[in-house]
Amino acid sequence: MAAMKSLFQPTWASLAVVVALITTTWTLSSIGYYQLADFLGKPGGYNEGPRIFSIYYGIWCLIVFFDLSPRLIRLGKTILSPEDRFAPLFMLTACALFAFIVLPFLPEADIPTEDEVNEIIIAQPWYFLPKSVEILFQQILMTALVVALAAQNLRLGHIALLTAILFGGFHLTLALDGANPFYVLRYTVAATLFG
Repeated sequence: MAAMKSLFQPTWASLAVVVALITTTWTLSSIGYYQLADFLGKPGGYNEGPRIFSIYYGIWCLIVFFDLSPRLIRLGKTILSPEDRFAPLFMLTACALFAFIVLPFLPEADIPTEDEVNEIIIAQPWYFLPKSVEILFQQILMTALVVALAAQNLRLGHIALLTAILFGGFHLTLALDGANPFYVLRYTVAATLFG
């Protein structure tokens, strides 16, 4: 337990441990998701079992939250400078501008047949319940990553860049389902750019 208290230290070894823990947790949750979907006979994932997959990722959220939150809260108060409080406002503004200015100019997507697409393209409204819980799980992990990077006394821009690269890399777990390599690459690049 003493080793866990010193998890977020200003050493590269500590950062490597945090990245390894995040990678392991994310990979285990992905493997468990695919095994649960197969076991339940729900190859459509979130579209076919929104409640069970919401509960599944909710359990993962609770595990990582209760394990990491005391250390994250304590370190967040001591590591972040007052200037860093403006970063979320800047990021929210940038995302809003992208959504309202750039997205409307993109061409309409041609929706392929149901056999050729990922489940999000043909998502039913209930799909977004488990997807939201999964994203919450990912955000808890990314918060731990940001705090671990901040403990290294890196500049905010470096933290953002490294977080984007690692967040994108974590999406390589999509390959665990035997997905098309182009699909995995596309989602990994998108997660890197927008993560």
